[in-house]
Amino acid sequence: MTLPRSPRNLLRLATLLVIATLSAPRALGAQRRACDQAATLLLSDTGSRADVMVAAIKMTECPEIGPHVLLELRRRAPGSVRDIAAMTAFC
Repeated sequence: MTLPRSPRNLLRLATLLVIATLSAPRALGAQRRACDQAATLLLSDTGSRADVMVAAIKMTECPEIGPHVLLELRRRAPGSVRDIAAMTAFC
């Protein structure tokens, strides 16, 4: 891609880039809440088997807390549904 040569086209490109940047989705807050909810479910003793599996898979998308939560599950309850969910999430 070459840069536009005329000032008008350069201004149009700059305006387009600013609009695209400002309108980009910001999912970090929502992602952080989803990770926190999944961690809370996994570290508690409640939740159905399906909810535990979905939460464990969600932990793989949480780079900050995911590995710590999954390793804690492996340590806490070997052989349990949560342990199996953690092992499955690692694969």
